Order: sequence, then structure tokens, then C-alpha cells
Amino acid sequence: MQSLSVITPQTKNWCLDDGNALAVSKMLFNNRLQILGMWYIPVHFSDGKWHGGVTSESYRTRYWADNQFRTDNMFQISILYRFNGGKSVRKYNRQSEAVEL
Repeated sequence: MQSLSVITPQTKNWCLDDGNALAVSKMLFNNRLQILGMWYIPVHFSDGKWHGGVTSESYRTRYWADNQFRTDNMFQISILYRFNGGKSVRKYNRQSEAVEL
């Protein structure tokens, strides 16, 4: 769920839209490789309508839109690979000294 509200001296915009997806993830190679597939289902809980406009002395515009349908039935694939798995972090033995003045 995402909401947007922008109010400036000349502009007012507002909307409430959402995107819902089903995801399947698979870890391989001792959890170093992740493959993720997401399907954005065409089900929405908000109206997804954008409202707004610009009002100034020289320019006036009004607009409205419904763009939630753009992600309906979209399929996304993500691949993540972890090099060294974070195990190669160096450990330092830092010595400190106290000096009295």
C-alpha cells in the first residue's frame, strides 16, 4: 500500500494505490544463490486514483489517473548471489592507550 500527498504553494497531489504479489523463492548452493519469482495479481484494495493539479497565475492544470492496472499480471524474476557469504570479514586487534595530562 502506498500513499502520496504533496502540497506546495502551487501544487496539490494525492493518491492511494497498492500492488499485491505472490512470491516463490528458492535458495541454492548452501544459501549463496537465491532465485525469486513474483507474480503481481490483479487484486486491489484501494481505488488507485491519482488526483492533483497546478494552480498559478500563468498556468493551471488538473489531472486524474488510475495506473494500478499497469502492474496487473506482471511477472518479475530476481537473482541474488552472495560472494563469500560474509565470512571473510577481517578482524582487527586494535590497541588503545590512555594518556593522562
